[in-house]
Amino acid sequence: MIVNKYFFDQDSSSHWYMIPVERKEEWDLLFDLDEDDPNTWELFEKFSQYRTGGGINDIEFSLDMPVSKYADTAALTYTPTGDQFRDLTHYVSALAEEAGEACSILKRHCRGDFDFFESPDQRQKMMKEIGDVLWYVNAVAMYIGSSLEEVMNLNNEKTLDRLERNVIKGKGDER
Repeated sequence: MIVNKYFFDQDSSSHWYMIPVERKEEWDLLFDLDEDDPNTWELFEKFSQYRTGGGINDIEFSLDMPVSKYADTAALTYTPTGDQFRDLTHYVSALAEEAGEACSILKRHCRGDFDFFESPDQRQKMMKEIGDVLWYVNAVAMYIGSSLEEVMNLNNEKTLDRLERNVIKGKGDER
């Protein structure tokens, strides 16, 4: 699967890699080389920097998971069709849908179905919906050749600039 300037592929141990497109030919050569040849492993070691998180059994979960680890792990669960425009459209549309589901939880609170702040079940549902939003934000970021970290940093720069200029409240992207 190719995503903008990267492609995803697995090695023989089912570890996932996100490799720059310009290194695809070199990557493909690895699978034609003799596994017993030490040069093969030396070449393969050069690609270790592109490993995304391993196979499904290698995923480690932590309460303080770094953003890059989350992003790499989430990428293992993408199901691309091979049509970049279709995939990107799907992910952006699904992002809006998941944000709507989070809003729906608060809507039901507002109409009195439950007290959100007193309901651990609703808080859990909200966290799951926000997690789905995060998953799709990560997918969109990767499909446009960015990363979740880059999107977060850019957003912090933008909002801190607005704070500094005292324009946090207001309308429009370019305020």
